[in-house]
Amino acid sequence: MINIFILSSMEIEIIDLINKYNAKLLLENKKFKIYYSNYNNNNLYFGISGIGGKNINNFFIIFDNLNINIDFLISIGFAGATNEKLKVGNIVIPSNIFNKNNSKIFKIENKINLNNNINCLTVNKVYFKKDKIILKDKSNNIDFIDMESFYICENCEKRKIKFFIIRCISDDLLLELPNIKLISLYFNKNRKFDLYINLIKNFNEIIKFIKFHINIKKAKKSLYREVIKFISKYII
Repeated sequence: MINIFILSSMEIEIIDLINKYNAKLLLENKKFKIYYSNYNNNNLYFGISGIGGKNINNFFIIFDNLNINIDFLISIGFAGATNEKLKVGNIVIPSNIFNKNNSKIFKIENKINLNNNINCLTVNKVYFKKDKIILKDKSNNIDFIDMESFYICENCEKRKIKFFIIRCISDDLLLELPNIKLISLYFNKNRKFDLYINLIKNFNEIIKFIKFHINIKKAKKSLYREVIKFISKYII
C-alpha cells in the first residue's frame, strides 16, 4: 500500500484525475478542497490549494491538521515558458527552482528523467508576453515560470516530505494572453455568465482568448497523461 498526495493550485488542473480515481470530497472551505480515494488498496489524496505562495503556505497548515501520513507529494500544474524551445503541451520537470524575492535556490533531484537542467522561477503575478520577453533578456537561464513551485519546495522540505514537481506548458514565450480579468473568469467555473459578458465587452480580446482556451485544453490533456503514467509506476 502506498499513500500519495497530488496537489494543484486550480481545479482545472486536477479534476480529471479526481474523476478517474472516483475520489470523494474529504474537506472543503472557501479556498481549499481535499479529496480522497482508496484505489487498489492505495490511499490517494487530491488537493486544490488556490494560486500563489500565500495559498500554498495556508494549505500546508490545513494539511498539518489532518495528520495524513503520505509517502510522497506530487505538485502538478500549468506553467509559462520563457525558453523559446518549450511549446504548449510540453511536460517540464524543474531541476532548480528560484524565487524572484528570495536568494535561496532549491535544487531538485530529478528521478523522472524527463528533462535535464530545467530552471523554474516562481513569480507572484501573471506574466504576459512582454513580461516574459523582458525576463528572458535579463535572465536567459530561466526556462519557465509558475506561481507555486518555490513554496511547495519550502513547505515540503520543512516537513521532510518527499515530493515531485510536474508542470505542463500552457503558454509559450510568444503567446499573447487575454486580459487578466478574462483569465480569472475563465478559471472560475461559477462565473461563466460573467465570462461571456466580458468577452462581448472585450471583443478585441476574443482571438487571444480562443488561442488561450485551446492551449489550456492541450496542456490539461498532456498533464493528465503524464501524471497517470507517473502514478502507474507506484500503483499496481
